[in-house]
Amino acid sequence: MPAGTSWATFNQARRTGITKTTKALEALNAEKPAALVTLAGQTNGFRDLPNAVRTALKGKRLSKVEIEHLKKWPNGQKEDVRRALVNAMNSGPGHAVLFRWKLHDGTREITVVDTGANLTTIIFYSPWSKVRPVRADDITVDV
Repeated sequence: MPAGTSWATFNQARRTGITKTTKALEALNAEKPAALVTLAGQTNGFRDLPNAVRTALKGKRLSKVEIEHLKKWPNGQKEDVRRALVNAMNSGPGHAVLFRWKLHDGTREITVVDTGANLTTIIFYSPWSKVRPVRADDITVDV
């Protein structure tokens, strides 16, 4: 979560796993814009968050700060997401993809992909050690 996140928003996301970013990613996956499908088909297609991805995220009302936060995600994590999306697309039209966020007690950020018969869940795990208050009612989860 980028700086500027309120405690209420942080706690809601912590309880549900749903963030503004996970909602934007689910919406983009549902729409499957041609430019993103093309990038998903390329190894390391999401590396360094290409302009087409940034533009699509901006269209889902993510702020510049939120998009820059995603850009900082480890490229290996973005590659895990890309591969999971390709696998989901290849699984057929009824295959859904959920994005979630959780905290864990480890020391590094990880992505877990759980694939079921008609559902792929991509979970972004951030370590509690990365949670940092910035000022009153402003929290960030560093990448």
